[in-house]
Amino acid sequence: TPDGEDDQRDGQPAAVAEGVVGPHAAGVVHHIVQAAETGDHAAHAGGQVLIPGDVDAGGVRGRGALAHAAQVQAAAGLVEVPVQRDGAGNGEVEEEAVAEEDAADHRNVLQALGEGGVLEVALEHIAHGDVAVLAHAHILADELADARAEDGQRQTGDVLVGPERHRQEAIQQAHEQAACHAADGYSRTTGRTGVVIATSGPGATNLVTGIATAYMDSIPMVAITGNVTRDLLGLDSFQEVDICGITMPITKHNYIVKDPAELADIIREAFYIANEGRKGPVLIDIPKDITGALMVYEKKEPKKVVNHNPEGINEEIAAAAELIKNAEKPFIYAGGGVVSADATEEMAEFVRKVDAPVSLSLMGQCALDNTKDCYIGMLGMHGTKTAAMTLSECDLMIVLGSRFSDRVLCNAKTFAKDKKIIHIDIDPAEIGKNIDVYSHVTGDVKYILAKLCELLPDMKHEAWMNTVMDWKKQYALRMVPIESEDEVLPQDVIEELDRLTDGKAIIATEVGQHQMWAAQYYNFKCPRSFASSGGLGTM
Repeated sequence: TPDGEDDQRDGQPAAVAEGVVGPHAAGVVHHIVQAAETGDHAAHAGGQVLIPGDVDAGGVRGRGALAHAAQVQAAAGLVEVPVQRDGAGNGEVEEEAVAEEDAADHRNVLQALGEGGVLEVALEHIAHGDVAVLAHAHILADELADARAEDGQRQTGDVLVGPERHRQEAIQQAHEQAACHAADGYSRTTGRTGVVIATSGPGATNLVTGIATAYMDSIPMVAITGNVTRDLLGLDSFQEVDICGITMPITKHNYIVKDPAELADIIREAFYIANEGRKGPVLIDIPKDITGALMVYEKKEPKKVVNHNPEGINEEIAAAAELIKNAEKPFIYAGGGVVSADATEEMAEFVRKVDAPVSLSLMGQCALDNTKDCYIGMLGMHGTKTAAMTLSECDLMIVLGSRFSDRVLCNAKTFAKDKKIIHIDIDPAEIGKNIDVYSHVTGDVKYILAKLCELLPDMKHEAWMNTVMDWKKQYALRMVPIESEDEVLPQDVIEELDRLTDGKAIIATEVGQHQMWAAQYYNFKCPRSFASSGGLGTM
């Protein structure tokens, strides 16, 4: 940096592209990171540097290399770059601005850019201020920053406003699948939209398992892939694959950008779709020539995500409230939808109001403090006997943000037979899909729980709760003791981990028996502290 200081966070350069990038798309060197730290892109030139889209798999070449080199030096404050302006006030770098002998050094900096070079430069080193004309790669970075800031990160400092507004951390992984899982995990534990970037062909197909994992668990994520130039699409070109066709069943929506003018709007819309309603992944496939095209760019504010509840929802809520008031043995079962909707506070108040035993699905482990007396463990194949007994004896089951998976139902024909079930979920497709229900409310569970708390009095079910608590003591999870001092049970390890962390650590698991032990023996106290593949069972 110009002042000689090496700004680092946790031993890593303070980089500029929040999200996770695969190895083939990650070619950004420390010099560019340092240059971008100044937040004064092309300021010494008195105008904006335009970047011709002259990139190939070997890196930046020709006039594009000179323009990029000029950007690097100008951003770092090392040289002044002459800008020739037209009548509209737009500027373009004169080719003579950087001598050929100097450009050789800059090419050494830029040669690591690799395939999709303009895209990576854009994510790490982009134009600032009111810019009339931008390369589309810069528009991509600009819209990513805006979308992620709208997603709540401006409040935490991850996205900065003003000259440094695009400084976001880029995390490189050794494999695209790992990058996709990392973006997924970021979303699960923060509630923000994860972003993953990969190159075309095999880079894009390596994202498939990660995208499917996010889709099955309703995790908001935007996956961005490169592709061959538009004129080579559909010709079985080198590293060309129809990633949109491949991922259609496992995304909420996907795009292939055919018109440069649509790129900015597509990025804005992708973030909106990923977070609206039932959340999930969205894919944007960007042909290589799109990233280098020039256009007039109109800046717009990202559309705010508001889950509009359907007409008549208040009548459905009122009907559900009456069922709950009349129940003598209510049983609450909550899933990942409560966590996804950031409705854990409303959930806690609802549980207090209703005075009922609570079971949580695997995805809903963080929906309620597991140390509360009313929590009786999971339900179903890996559940507790207490939860099974409670289900068999209740007169009303209240299901919140859960989809009745086969691991919970075990046998759909006999599950909760002759019981009244209220199903509350944001996705109308889940109502009645796996099991018939007596009543339902379709909408945002956070809004619904808040409304129910307004309508319900403080209820007491003392006899029912005493019975359930007796079951909880009688059928508590137990481990067979080991006499040897040299051996230890895995359940003991998890209980000790729970004690050492006071139930407040973020726990990430693979899939298998240890995953079940973690859910059974770790007492989760905080929202978004359990990161585990529920639907796809990704290992």
